[in-house]
Amino acid sequence: MALARIGTLWIGPALSWMEQLCLASFVEHGHEVTVFGYDPIENLPAGVRFERAEAILPGERILRHAKTGSPAYHADIFRLRMIRDTGMVWADTDAYCLRPWDQPETGHFHGWISDARPLVNNGVLGLPRDSATLAAMLAFTADPYPVPPWLSAEKRAELEARKAAGDPLHVSLMPWGVFGPEALSHFLRETGEIDHAFPGRVLYPVPFARAGITLRPNRRAEAEAMLTPDTLSIHFWGRRFRNIAGRMGGTPPEGSLVDHLLKRHRIDPAPTAHLMPPPPKATLDPGPAPDFSVFEDADVANMLLQRSETADVGAEIRAWMAGDDAPLMAHARAHRDRVLADVFEAARAACAGVVGALDAAPPQRLADIGCGYAFADLILHRRYGCDIVLIDIEDSDSRHFGMADTGAGYTSLSRARAFLETNGVPSDRITTLNPRRDDLSGIATPDAVISLLSCGYHYPVSTYESLFRDVLAAGGAVVLDIRKGSGGIPALKRMGATEILAKGPKHATVLVGQEDRLVRHA
Repeated sequence: MALARIGTLWIGPALSWMEQLCLASFVEHGHEVTVFGYDPIENLPAGVRFERAEAILPGERILRHAKTGSPAYHADIFRLRMIRDTGMVWADTDAYCLRPWDQPETGHFHGWISDARPLVNNGVLGLPRDSATLAAMLAFTADPYPVPPWLSAEKRAELEARKAAGDPLHVSLMPWGVFGPEALSHFLRETGEIDHAFPGRVLYPVPFARAGITLRPNRRAEAEAMLTPDTLSIHFWGRRFRNIAGRMGGTPPEGSLVDHLLKRHRIDPAPTAHLMPPPPKATLDPGPAPDFSVFEDADVANMLLQRSETADVGAEIRAWMAGDDAPLMAHARAHRDRVLADVFEAARAACAGVVGALDAAPPQRLADIGCGYAFADLILHRRYGCDIVLIDIEDSDSRHFGMADTGAGYTSLSRARAFLETNGVPSDRITTLNPRRDDLSGIATPDAVISLLSCGYHYPVSTYESLFRDVLAAGGAVVLDIRKGSGGIPALKRMGATEILAKGPKHATVLVGQEDRLVRHA
């Protein structure tokens, strides 16, 4: 059986040591390797051919993801046309070849990822030229204002209405992956060609959630254990890998799996370490001023209870705890605009303290325990485009929480949902759960869980331990505000690697997750 011919695209003047390593690995195993580019590339490994990318796809305007600036969407289109025009197998420049890739008789060369989310990735992609999936993908990516057919009927109708009104949504503004894994997985299923997809261990043995493991000297044996006799390659998950390596000084630590591979190929990472700079310090733009019109006076009063530090309302809260609502309601009514603005700013400040940790693997599904009125969730949805799971116990006759020495208000999940929808979060991206009546075990496992001044602050970490363990087992992250003296931090340490992100007078914000998330703060 003949070896697959490998093709890829590089946009830029030079390769880092990671791309050099991956390309050299294919050459070592006898593959013909072609790198397409719009400009000369100064440090291609020996044996790698260079060809002009314009022959496949013009490059006058590189299609980039609006939020990140990544040319991934352009590469998504390029790889499909390359496959159609050349018959090559596409391999991302962060795919390391472990053993020769024989060209399968079917022409299909693609595989599932090893993460919990069921997706066929397009980081390695071979399709026969007469593939129904290839034809469908080429047609879909030809429209810069697509309506993804896998979205809900409500969301598709919204996008179709925008197109009909002359205000279509450009693909660069859509969530990451719309021309990539999401589309590939959908059309493979639709055509039935998904039956040809390899198991995750073949092309993506290291999950995205654990990308940093190949850079950890103390995790080398664990990383190597993920490689099975039928594993063909290691996907390094480039963008995340580069961020982690950048935090380590731009070169892999001595003794890590990647360090071992570089030495094997006699590649010195030092000359291109500058191409893996540490990511910039996370900043948080909360976006446009939110629409607060859904809130009534009682909601504003509850916000004062939940965020009493934002206003001088000690006397009003004491009266409320004694059963007299009138003073607090009067304050809420008189100072509505200021209270809403101050509470939203408090949510922004709280989110600013956690996005550095969440950015390491942007969540696609975020759960918020004790969500209140979902101010933080709007901010984080705007940043990540993630689905939101709102968890709160809502109304209660109680006027205090057991671990607190002051009162605290409850919330309305329907009002929190209405706030998110009013501010542009699609209804089908929101799930609401009241643990007093809903079974949390039935929800899809989130990528991240946050609880700001709620679980761990007003009640024990153990309340949601099962959910936390499920999230961590899937490679996700948990961020909680832990009240001092509550015993919450030791409880979290028993679940996984922990790090204190910030300290306050009465609490600490604690991250629990895989170790590569913690490098930023180490």
